[in-house]
Amino acid sequence: MLQSLDAHSNYFDRSRSEGHRRRVEGDFRGTGIVFRATTDEPRILFPVKDSPAWDAGVRVGARILAIDDVALAGLTADELRAELAPRGRAVLRMRVEGLDGEERLLDVQPRVLVEPSVRHAHVFADAPAVGYLAITSFTNNTPDEFDATVAELVQRGARAIVLDLRGNLGGVLDAAVHIVGRFVDEGVVVSSEG
Repeated sequence: MLQSLDAHSNYFDRSRSEGHRRRVEGDFRGTGIVFRATTDEPRILFPVKDSPAWDAGVRVGARILAIDDVALAGLTADELRAELAPRGRAVLRMRVEGLDGEERLLDVQPRVLVEPSVRHAHVFADAPAVGYLAITSFTNNTPDEFDATVAELVQRGARAIVLDLRGNLGGVLDAAVHIVGRFVDEGVVVSSEG
């Protein structure tokens, strides 16, 4: 069956399917830890604010030594990511070493988190009537995130918006069309022909 697929089709195993679902839906089950993974020491770059990791006391720069008594040295980034978002486990017991050298045991409870696709919103200090925001991907949540962010920038005085799409690899077409609809009043935005 798979051999009959054309060049524009792909087979997604469970891992790739979950990654695709995460990109489309914009949410995932996890801890909120952004990490730097090396073969020697997986280090926490930062915990996402108000995430399970943040709530449990995970802090910038800590080294992750073990999860549920399983040492993490030598894991690849994907393997570490899987350990930090396991299926069917309500609590992860993490042993971390802080920047001060102190080891601590932390109980982190993974939950569904929304991965924001609209980021870095601000009003320029030297041009207070100009707001800035970046859209990193188009998910089902992007239109609502965009509308809320623009409303906040307008409330802060923005009368123009710089919309940064650098590095945006695409995503849900309807979300992208919604964003264009905020700037284009009439006419065809996109058409598809089979």
